[in-house]
Amino acid sequence: MYYYNNSKSVPGFIIYGPYISLPSGNYTLNLTIKANNISDVNARLMTSDISLYEDGSLQKQEIITSKDLFVLDLGINPTSLPFKIG
Repeated sequence: MYYYNNSKSVPGFIIYGPYISLPSGNYTLNLTIKANNISDVNARLMTSDISLYEDGSLQKQEIITSKDLFVLDLGINPTSLPFKIG
């Protein structure tokens, strides 16, 4: 997941993983997000990426889906991110 700390103006990563093997199929990642003291209701809170790694290697990454989440998405909990493997 990606986060942006407005007070420091420095983007970064907040969570890596989990690194798990899944069989081919359709999946949905459900995210429950909370944030405080946000003055811009149109602000992007984060970007969530789902990646595949070849043969368990963390070197060869392919992002299979990505979704920007905004302040207005906070009212929709959990926020869903569907993806397909295989």
